[in-house]
Amino acid sequence: MWHMKVLAVSVVVLGALLFGAVVAYAGWGWNAKVDIEGTRISTSWSVDDVTGAKDYHAEITITVPEGTDTNVVKVAPTEHVTIVDDVEGVTCNDATVTYVVTGASDGVVSVSVDRVGGGNGERNYGTAAGGIGDTLSVSIAALCNG
Repeated sequence: MWHMKVLAVSVVVLGALLFGAVVAYAGWGWNAKVDIEGTRISTSWSVDDVTGAKDYHAEITITVPEGTDTNVVKVAPTEHVTIVDDVEGVTCNDATVTYVVTGASDGVVSVSVDRVGGGNGERNYGTAAGGIGDTLSVSIAALCNG
């Protein structure tokens, strides 16, 4: 009986190790979740580098109109999200998500802003790509209209 338990545990551990190896060699990505006026967005970013996420850090700045109800729902350990909501004259048409990804190695950075869940379904607001240290911005112009 104990042989079956050892076999079952071994299979689970082997599966976890194989999954980790596949993820390590397939690139990786993170995504903070932010609620803006009741619309949840995913601020995803990834680096095409097999060394892993621990070697990179993302500074994400979300600029929204003054007085907009915005809060961070979730962040990854290698992310920092800043909300800038006191910019006079910024309208929903000017709202943006800006990323700066830094790290020890070079790599291609890809970023995306997507609406997730909710009654309006999923939607991609836009994408951008560049290198490590580049400032990459995505407009979320349609956000206030859902």
